[in-house]
Amino acid sequence: MHLAGRTAKWLNMPHQATVTDKRIVIHAEPGTDLWQNTYYNFTKNTGHGLVAEADEECSFTVKATREGSSLYDQCGILVYLDEKNWAKVCMEYEDETTQKLGSVVTSGGYSDWAWADIPGENRVMYYRVSRLKDSFLFEASRGGKEYEQMRIFHLRCKNAAVRIGVFACCPTGDGMKAVFEGAAFTPPAWKPYKGE
Repeated sequence: MHLAGRTAKWLNMPHQATVTDKRIVIHAEPGTDLWQNTYYNFTKNTGHGLVAEADEECSFTVKATREGSSLYDQCGILVYLDEKNWAKVCMEYEDETTQKLGSVVTSGGYSDWAWADIPGENRVMYYRVSRLKDSFLFEASRGGKEYEQMRIFHLRCKNAAVRIGVFACCPTGDGMKAVFEGAAFTPPAWKPYKGE
């Protein structure tokens, strides 16, 4: 199995998926989600992810299309160390008028969530994550050209393989189709901070 030319592996392999060099289709199964503890007092490690080991300095970009409209349907980029340490960026469906464009960072078994409301009809988003050792940057773009910063965060990566790729979840519905195109690892688009 490959993702953007790299050997990849599944996190919770779905019953139905298609993976080619240009296109990945994941049929997310009902009841799938990724969350750890905070506020909701549950842990969910059932989301489907296809991830590959990432360089210490790199960017990963993908176009994600969500073909589902059940509450909390989501797909995007996943950064994964283990079930208690990971991060995701995605759109999360709410209803016909509203959805959340946001990110979750999970550290030591506790998730946090940051988001902004966006129109409910949008089904396509371009995402980019950049890694500079233990620091990460999530960005999003509606057209795939101009990216807007969403979040800078830290994961404790020492002595742990960092895997990056795509994911899809269907927490409440009967299933959801997610399509990913143009997945690519590149040198980091995010440049190191040089100071004042």
